[in-house]
Amino acid sequence: MLDLTHVSRITAWTMIGSATALMTVTGWLTTGLIYEEAAKAELQASAQEYAKVIRERLSTIETRLLLDVAPMATQRGLSESKQFLLLNEEFAELVRLEVRDESGNLLDSAHAPDLPAAPSTLSPGLLANFTAANDTRKVTYSTPYARNGPNLTSTVMMDMFIPTAQVAKTMVVATIMPINWMSERTTERSASIDKNQHYEILDSNQNLFGSTPLADGVKLSSSSVTAEIDLNNMAIFLRAKRVQSHEAFFSLYRLTAAFLAGAATLATALLIRSSLIRRHTHTKLKKLQEKVDSDSRAVMLGEMSTAIAHELNQPLGAIENFASGCERLLNKDTTRVDDVLKALAQIRSEASRGAQVIKSIREFVKRDHEQQEMVSVQGVLIGLTPLLEIQAKSSHSKLNLECRKDIHITTNRALFEQVLLNLARNGFESMAGQPTNTRELSIRANASQEPLDKTALITVEDNGCGIDDSFKEKVFSPFVSTKPNGMGIGLSLCQSIVERQGGSIRWERREHGGTKFTLVLPNVEVEA
Repeated sequence: MLDLTHVSRITAWTMIGSATALMTVTGWLTTGLIYEEAAKAELQASAQEYAKVIRERLSTIETRLLLDVAPMATQRGLSESKQFLLLNEEFAELVRLEVRDESGNLLDSAHAPDLPAAPSTLSPGLLANFTAANDTRKVTYSTPYARNGPNLTSTVMMDMFIPTAQVAKTMVVATIMPINWMSERTTERSASIDKNQHYEILDSNQNLFGSTPLADGVKLSSSSVTAEIDLNNMAIFLRAKRVQSHEAFFSLYRLTAAFLAGAATLATALLIRSSLIRRHTHTKLKKLQEKVDSDSRAVMLGEMSTAIAHELNQPLGAIENFASGCERLLNKDTTRVDDVLKALAQIRSEASRGAQVIKSIREFVKRDHEQQEMVSVQGVLIGLTPLLEIQAKSSHSKLNLECRKDIHITTNRALFEQVLLNLARNGFESMAGQPTNTRELSIRANASQEPLDKTALITVEDNGCGIDDSFKEKVFSPFVSTKPNGMGIGLSLCQSIVERQGGSIRWERREHGGTKFTLVLPNVEVEA
């Protein structure tokens, strides 16, 4: 096993040098990708901010038109008022205002000097948008379209249809020139717009119809991102590209690669050091654990003999009872062979179970890997019923077994049976001083009702004398017993077995006297 103190300087520096060379090459190859991803994220944030600014401007225009223009929509004189000039000064993209009746006929208009007058009738496409806005009485936008002007070869525009609250159902039509969103007048008013980015306006078919000016010799990155501008009934898109300098890009590339190489060298050196220390520590802990396990086995040898003697009392007692029953049957003249065979089968079963108990407790004390299987709780209770009934009869008690569902748990069957037998025996013994008509032991099994909580709940309740307050903190402590002749190993062993299965055991006083023990066991499968 290599230790940090035994690694030579040459080996250490060779490893660090190799890591540095490897990470330098990797840095040169991967920095470009990292840089592009970071720039793309920055582009996305910039495009979303710009799209937000445009949508807010359109919302502001809608509000201003509703408040300032819509009330005078039925009055001619829009062209003579200064309202349009003020709006055009504030919003460069607003180049024309029209007021039309519910049929689309022009009532009044005002426009920018370099834009032609509004046509008296609408084109079929704009008339469809006009009709939709008139029917829904909601603000509607037209798709971008090209229109020639006196000083313009072809300009892309779009119309905003704003229904008024007038009874006559007049409509305010505002013509927007999206290219003006790219003007310095607009961009300088918003601190959120990145001036070092290049932006393009696209229609729903991703056709370009407006962009920010680009100086000669400036190069754009190959990557681009797009942000959507939702306009109620349609959408346009804002595409952003990064303005870059070839020399600056590679300078940043080299700087980032060198930084990554240095960081990788340090990380590699620390990783080697921590790995050697971790391996050395793991070896020490492993040896310490082996010593602890060895000492624990030695301490538990005495406990094993006591536990075996304690646990074998039940199968041996059962064998004695069944043997006595066989003797009584054989002394009768009317005894059937089948009855004797059944009793002998029970004796053989109890003897086998006693052997299994010895084997299971031995494995448990040795901390060997216990053989676990999927066990039916209902099947376990059915198998234990004869023994439990014998105990109940001998203690003049009533036995009540109830398994509400067929519950399956992953456990060691012999140890699980022993836990139930221990709790049942304690319950019968605690009821010895009670009136015989009140002695009742109940064992109930059910599963948790929570869908994500796959646990079995098994309760053992008695009507006995209960547990004294002086013992309530030491119920599961080894060699502590409330019975005069008790050894104090049963409940401690039950707790150890249950916790080894990943479960828990708790107790509580019953309201009308007696004690209730609850087993909570995981890994449950339930059949209705």
